[in-house]
Amino acid sequence: MHPQFTQLGSLALRAAKLSNEKHYTIKSGDTLSGISKSQDIS
Repeated sequence: MHPQFTQLGSLALRAAKLSNEKHYTIKSGDTLSGISKSQDIS
């Protein structure tokens, strides 16, 4: 597996955990948007 995919997987898991808490829903959404933008650039 490529380190990049592993890193994205970790961020996805982190975002999923944060989304479980209402207080962090917006923050996890921002994180997911940032990941999507990073993929589009590369």
